[in-house]
Amino acid sequence: MGKKIRNQANNLGLTKLRKTSLYARAKNIRMMAFSNAPDTADAIKDYLKPLDPSFVNDKSGGGRNATYYYLAPQLELYVEVISKVSGFSPHNPANHAIQINIFCEKDEYIRAIANLINQIWEDGILPHINWEKIKKKYKVNKQDAIATWNEFL
Repeated sequence: MGKKIRNQANNLGLTKLRKTSLYARAKNIRMMAFSNAPDTADAIKDYLKPLDPSFVNDKSGGGRNATYYYLAPQLELYVEVISKVSGFSPHNPANHAIQINIFCEKDEYIRAIANLINQIWEDGILPHINWEKIKKKYKVNKQDAIATWNEFL
């Protein structure tokens, strides 16, 4: 399903742009018939949709692992939000290890997305991330991930 949007982004050359990866967890989960959506994915969609009339989005995957695709061609921006459940219950927001891949040359959009995710939490996202789950799912160094967050907050 979402592969069509990924292919569009490839054809536009957006996946060759600078890639910034942020790691997060969900505060809330929106339940759907056969899957769920973390609030982080919804927040990014709600931010990008009014900025670009040509905005398109899609999703692939199911209840435990899902990828959300957001393409804003006029902004020259492509975002993938990957949510992997690490733990028993996909209904528990704390079990969602999330990777946000932003393909864009403009720091203003990266900064806006980072701040948007950070503002979901009253005291910011960083104290709420379970780095063990992030490391397990994405093989990322905690210090590098925090440095990227700090660069854009």
